[in-house]
Amino acid sequence: DTMKGECEVARKKAEVAEGERETMSVELDITNKQLEVLRGRGEVDQKQVQRMKTEVEVAKQVAEQEKSDMDQQLKNARAKSAELADELQKCLERIRTMDADAEEQSKKLTGLSIDLRDERDRRREERKGAERE
Repeated sequence: DTMKGECEVARKKAEVAEGERETMSVELDITNKQLEVLRGRGEVDQKQVQRMKTEVEVAKQVAEQEKSDMDQQLKNARAKSAELADELQKCLERIRTMDADAEEQSKKLTGLSIDLRDERDRRREERKGAERE
């Protein structure tokens, strides 16, 4: 009887152990699935990180190209500015020359005007003198 009881207890313990083993097996499967999910998330995270790195690299290249373009535009603008400043200087020099020429012409015209007035006055005097005679 005792032996039968012990066998029954041993059998029950074996059933419990089998249930625990099955439970552990299920828990292990769950843990493995969770691990797979985490690995999948890790791969997704790595892909996102790589995509972001690529986007940053592209943005950096675009910014460098824009800076290069702006530097070239600035260089061109400076060259054009220097060219215009030189042209302005030439124009100012021509204006000064024209101004000096106009001043010279004005002096000549003033001299001629005085000469004409003097000649007119002299002729008037000659006419008056001729009329008196």
